[in-house]
Amino acid sequence: MADPSFPETTFSLSEDGTLATIRLGAEAIVADAASLEDLIGHLGLLRSRMQPEVPAELVPEARYLQIDGAAMTVAESEDRQSVGFLFRTPTYGWIACGLPLPQAVAMGRHLVATFGGRAASSAND
Repeated sequence: MADPSFPETTFSLSEDGTLATIRLGAEAIVADAASLEDLIGHLGLLRSRMQPEVPAELVPEARYLQIDGAAMTVAESEDRQSVGFLFRTPTYGWIACGLPLPQAVAMGRHLVATFGGRAASSAND
């Protein structure tokens, strides 16, 4: 079995902000934005196949990434059976989550029931 220790890692950004240099031990990777997004996607896919798997429920001790400044758009699938929630994040680019239509409708109802009154009152301020 391979040693699970991770080599010393450093990150830097070029002066013009167009290239990132990642140093893993003695190795260096220089990447533009598109290449870095590809690497992040591959790392995410790799993580999705690892054990232990990501917990199915959010529990107090669970780790998660908080992303501030996200934007969202919603798109219906071509077969009209699911809804895509697409989130633009400064950290990871666009992330899409597809939900079956009944789950998306339940989410909408929950959001309106929980926050609808607040949204209406803040619109009047």
